Amino acid sequence: MELNGNLSNLPPFMDQKEFADRVGVSTDQVRHYVKEGYLPTVKLSNGSTASKRTFINCISLQQWLSEKGQEWVHQQLEGVSR
Repeated sequence: MELNGNLSNLPPFMDQKEFADRVGVSTDQVRHYVKEGYLPTVKLSNGSTASKRTFINCISLQQWLSEKGQEWVHQQLEGVSR
């Protein structure tokens, strides 16, 4: 999964379809990442209904990537080279 562009251009929260389009994967793949806990989420309501939708928490994702992203990538690459 690779973001097309700079992470600083992301809104604080993004719906799953928009996130999928931005990173170049299917919406089903994003739903899988959410279900498995790979992507941070937040449930938001429009205030007029009791239903809530799940959005990708881009603020938390950016923070995690800046703190641990490079370490994670190196671990993944080490696993591939073994």
